[in-house]
Parts: sequence; C-alpha cells; structure tokens
Amino acid sequence: MLPPALSNGVLAGLSLLLLACTCELVYMDLAYLRQDPNVTPHGIVSYELAGRADAVSAIFRSWGAPGQRAALYVQGLDNLYLLLYPAWFAALLSRSARAAPPGPLAFAFAGGAWGALLAVPLDWLENHRLTRMLLHGQASKADALWARRFAIAKFAVVAVSVLLLAVRAALVLSGKALAAPRQRSSGRSD
Repeated sequence: MLPPALSNGVLAGLSLLLLACTCELVYMDLAYLRQDPNVTPHGIVSYELAGRADAVSAIFRSWGAPGQRAALYVQGLDNLYLLLYPAWFAALLSRSARAAPPGPLAFAFAGGAWGALLAVPLDWLENHRLTRMLLHGQASKADALWARRFAIAKFAVVAVSVLLLAVRAALVLSGKALAAPRQRSSGRSD
C-alpha cells in the first residue's frame, strides 16, 4: 500500500490525466462524430452500441471519410483512456473500502475496486472490434455484435462503480462520514 502522501499525489495525477483525456474525447465526439443526430445521436457511443452491420454502415456513411478518421483517433485515445478510468474508480473505491468500518460496506467497496478493473479488458475487446471495422472501412456483423456486447458489459461495470461512489458520497453528505482510510500496521512492535 502506498503511503497517504504518495497515494494522494498518484490519485491527483491520475485525476488530471483522466480529465485531460475526457476533455479531448468529448471535443472529438462533439466536433466530428455527431454529424447526423438521426444516425449518431450519442456520437461514438452510438457506434459502440450499434450492434448490427446495417447500423454501422449507416454510421460510416453519416461520418464520411473525415468522421471515420476522427473515430480512429478516438479509438486510439480510448486505448489510453481504458487504463485511466478503471484505475481511477479502483483507487477511489479502494480508499472507500479502507475508510469504511469492517463489514458489508467495506466488502462492497473493495469488491467494486477490483470489479472496476474488469472494464480494462472489456473496453479493449470492444475497441478492437470497432477499430477493425474502421480500418477495413466496412461493417462486420460479428464485429458489430461483439462490440455491442463488450460495450454493454463495460458500461455495467462503470455503472456499478459510479453507484458505489454515490453511496460513499451520500454517506459523507448525510453526516455519516466515513473515517479517513485506515493505515495497516506493519505487524512490528517498536
């Protein structure tokens, strides 16, 4: 376990990287990937959840070549992002587990911290399927379907992480603040 001062610095650095990456992804999504609100009302998420080759083909047509290049850039950046947001959720949930009294809540936070890391392989597998279609310039029934499945599983992991952090926030705001994270003893008597 990292000492608190180092842990705070790592979390702050991770938060800044996550914020910068999020801003770039949102900018690219709004600027290039929502050209036709009837086809891609949710930008890249519409592509992630398309699930069918005909829907992906319609998205490709609405984006045109510039949009497809932007989507490739977004997929590349998302391969960095998929390391950042699960680590951020895991760090916050791990802190929550250490701050909670021993029992079901601490167990839920600790399980959530480990569970948040499941988003990494799910997001990578989704990105792999989406990038394959972009690189080939054509929709694939299997890639579209599997990308959708991986995206739904990833969004479920994120939703559970957000829910657990909302529980922590509700406890803190209700005055039932959780103590500062416990430090583990080294087991030595000095």
